[in-house]
Amino acid sequence: TLAATGVIEVYDHYSNNDGVTVAYGARLFIKKDDNYIYGAGYNAYGQLGDGTTTQQTSFVKLTSWGTTVKGVYPIGSQFAFTFFQKGDNSIWATGRNASGQLGTGNTTDVTAAPVDVTTNWGGSSAVGSTSVIKKVIGGSSYATGTEAGFAGILIDDGTTTTFKMAGRNTEGQLGDTTTVAKSTPTVGFTPPGVGAANSADILTSLALIAILATCIATFKAVKAALILVSIVSSLLIKF
Repeated sequence: TLAATGVIEVYDHYSNNDGVTVAYGARLFIKKDDNYIYGAGYNAYGQLGDGTTTQQTSFVKLTSWGTTVKGVYPIGSQFAFTFFQKGDNSIWATGRNASGQLGTGNTTDVTAAPVDVTTNWGGSSAVGSTSVIKKVIGGSSYATGTEAGFAGILIDDGTTTTFKMAGRNTEGQLGDTTTVAKSTPTVGFTPPGVGAANSADILTSLALIAILATCIATFKAVKAALILVSIVSSLLIKF
């Protein structure tokens, strides 16, 4: 059961409980004052990351995760999967992966132990890394015999941001101009303010700046000329 004391953080996600029925998929992660993560709930695909596929009706300590975890993202419900980030900014994944949503480069479920997917998602765990997860989106669903899962992770290193997506893409939801599922995270599009700016946009911006600068210079020149004309006129009137 959930301890009455010692809980310092609780982790959930809006997609947790989006399965066929609410009875499937619900799970919860907490951090206690020993800095370990504990998990409980549905675990058919290893989404709790405890190395089993056994449903846990009481919180189990996820010792293998270590004591530096700073974010847990439980995505989806019945066909669920989980991401978490450690203190060295490495990104880890566990659980269902039928559509490639974990970004491991394959569609094999991760049930034995969480796997490091840092590089695939555009992150870095090198010494001094500042690549932190800003947002994780995604979900899972099941309808008429078809299972679907996808995920997207936004990473910010303090200078640039990178947004990648992986998983089901039948409806083109990954935004990469195809309808092919991706097991390796892909940068499908570049929303305003995310990732490297489009070169055409840069050129357009520079052109606008140049035009503005020219207008300002012209205005200043005209203003100076008017002032000079005014002075000359004043002198002519005196003489």
